[in-house]
Amino acid sequence: MTQSLSPLEMIESSGSIIHDQHFVYASDEHGSDYVDCDRLYRHPEMVRALLTPMLSPHVANIVPLPGYEVIAAPATGGVYLVGIAGLLAHTTSHPVKTVWADKIGNKKFAFERAGFAECLDGANVLIVDDVLTTGSSVAKVARLVESAGGTVVAVRALVNRGQVTAQDMQVPDLYSRVCVDYPAVPADKCQLCIEEVPIVTNLGHPGSFLNERPDYPTKLYLGLRLRGVR
Repeated sequence: MTQSLSPLEMIESSGSIIHDQHFVYASDEHGSDYVDCDRLYRHPEMVRALLTPMLSPHVANIVPLPGYEVIAAPATGGVYLVGIAGLLAHTTSHPVKTVWADKIGNKKFAFERAGFAECLDGANVLIVDDVLTTGSSVAKVARLVESAGGTVVAVRALVNRGQVTAQDMQVPDLYSRVCVDYPAVPADKCQLCIEEVPIVTNLGHPGSFLNERPDYPTKLYLGLRLRGVR
């Protein structure tokens, strides 16, 4: 079935793209669209079909992927993704290691797990992520890789929803399987906030906004459950 679907159709068929709601993103910006790759991760055959071309040395219409010894990702969605990517990329002739940067404190990351930072030293590193909204998480991980002595050779993402560029993240190359344009705006310029459209609390990152505005209306998103999607 996956062979007959485009990358966007695969992601949509998993229920991962949601429209016409009010979301707060990890960047603290607001918008009406959300890409929830947790739903995609329930379908490993789709993840494999989406990831495999991204890890190849040659993908149509992009710069050939340089050699890499380590695949890295930002938590939390990247933890699942980097494990699958490692299994797909690792061969006897091309051994790879996989690491991820955990979230610490306020929007910061660190390679905290035992031996993770050490294996970056002197290595060429491919960074993978599920969704790019502003690219800030990947940019932070890229700087951590560099500070640990590694070299970022490229970034690969499942969905680029914010028109993020390699230049935005200060990385040499970016390829995304799906590119969509879902606007995100600061809270003080959000028309949904002006109209007091309830914020979805079981998807996204509404915590900081709701801490500042505890009386703002909220809701749970139950649309997929009501349509019988499991």
